[in-house]
Amino acid sequence: MYTGTAWNDRGHPSNPYGHRFQWLRDDQNCSYWIKLLPANVTEHELLREIRNCGPILCVRIHNGEVGIRTTHAAAKLIFLTEEGAANFDTLYMANQSLAIRGRKVRVTKNRNKFPEQRGWGPDVSRCVRLRGPPYIVDVWFLLYCFDQCFEYQIDEIITHSSSTFLRDIEIRFASFRAQAQFAVEVLTTARPFVDTPNLVVEWELDPCAPLPPNHQQWPRPVVRG
Repeated sequence: MYTGTAWNDRGHPSNPYGHRFQWLRDDQNCSYWIKLLPANVTEHELLREIRNCGPILCVRIHNGEVGIRTTHAAAKLIFLTEEGAANFDTLYMANQSLAIRGRKVRVTKNRNKFPEQRGWGPDVSRCVRLRGPPYIVDVWFLLYCFDQCFEYQIDEIITHSSSTFLRDIEIRFASFRAQAQFAVEVLTTARPFVDTPNLVVEWELDPCAPLPPNHQQWPRPVVRG
């Protein structure tokens, strides 16, 4: 049965996986469903409009089912913390003020509820900062390595500085979960990265979050358990 909803993301009636957190109160639900997005919208276009809320756990854009032409897209957006979700409620959902390409979209709580994920620690982020030799800190080389290991979507890549011996870049993934998370896993456990002297891998602040009082202490080192 086709209901116009994505299987894992908006309460498909026959999907038991999506209902495992239905006991959550609405204020504990960190997941949102965003409708009426442009059909070819990108993660960057969506995420750059969200500010002063909180770090993003994941975002996933849906362009409809294969073989069915649609005029709009939808997206699942999950915040890492309840605080981030509460800020999003106030700034964007309460007055439906989120706009993409100058046109307002529709924001609702996702019927597939999802709780905050503080267990990852206060420093994790979908944004990864890298400093090291330019032959390793090379965007095309890094993306090639990531392509071999996991699927991902890029929000933005920023070069903070570059010289003959040192390059400093920031990779903003669309999601922390299974994207920035896996990128850090590759960068801290796989060759040639673990064999590269002076390669620094850090978490950077998520631009979707407010600037914290301790922002001078960022980027934060990756701590492996």
